[in-house]
Amino acid sequence: MKYELMLFDKNWQFSLSEYLAQMAHQHEAIMARSFERQEQLKTKQPKESAQHTTFEPQALVLSQKTKAYYQRQNLKVDYQLAFHRIRKQLGLSQRAFAKCLGIKLKQVQAIEAGKVLPTLDELLKLATVSGQTLRISFE
Repeated sequence: MKYELMLFDKNWQFSLSEYLAQMAHQHEAIMARSFERQEQLKTKQPKESAQHTTFEPQALVLSQKTKAYYQRQNLKVDYQLAFHRIRKQLGLSQRAFAKCLGIKLKQVQAIEAGKVLPTLDELLKLATVSGQTLRISFE
């Protein structure tokens, strides 16, 4: 007695052997398209000299919103590194550092993880505790 596994779709049913044959055919078609695309890319690549590869950079145009996002991310990284560096210089754990600054441990952890920006009050406390001067400039 021979059994055939049947697969059902909303509109029709087919046997496992038909399904596998269809998948093999689709795989072959995908591989053929991939090979064709690779050949097209090979013919469109610039000629390379023996000593160097030609590269022409293109200007990257960013929207104001994107620029603002990257500036904010850079600030987070700057403060993240500053908080961590100062805490290590003082030889304090995050808990002791938070207590010294008078802020919550979670806030110190979030700042050092680069998740949030410190408030002006937190920056002033950091400057006082570390004996450094805080300068804010707009350029």
